[in-house]
Amino acid sequence: MVEQRDTASQAELVTENLQASSAAAKFEVFGQTQEAINGRAAMLGFVAAVVAELQTGQSVWSQLAGKYVEGDLKEHALGLSSLGFGAIVALLTYASIAPQFQAGTLQPDSRSFGPFTPFLEAWTGRVAMLGFSGLLLVELIKGNNPVF
Repeated sequence: MVEQRDTASQAELVTENLQASSAAAKFEVFGQTQEAINGRAAMLGFVAAVVAELQTGQSVWSQLAGKYVEGDLKEHALGLSSLGFGAIVALLTYASIAPQFQAGTLQPDSRSFGPFTPFLEAWTGRVAMLGFSGLLLVELIKGNNPVF
């Protein structure tokens, strides 16, 4: 009788641990969800950075922090660009995580539409991350001058 209670309590403990680990898995550092969120943010950020550079003639760095030459401010930052960027990242994060909480799955949205598949989204996100990082690096090397 004591063994049966011990076995039952162990089974309950294992079930609780599995539920806790599945809830924590949504917030792991290097998971598919995080890659999807970062990829979506990079795709949107890269397009927004290129469009803003073409419209304003300012580099991404100067749009966010202004351009300083020898301690003098030469170009002002674009108003609320930092706040807007933060809001977009927060909305993308919520939009990517909320369906998972509702559906109870650990995977990012896996719907396909025509040529748009989760595999293609992951690779496009990776390329956008590299593109955005490259854009920032080239602008830094060029002395805070726009690429486009």
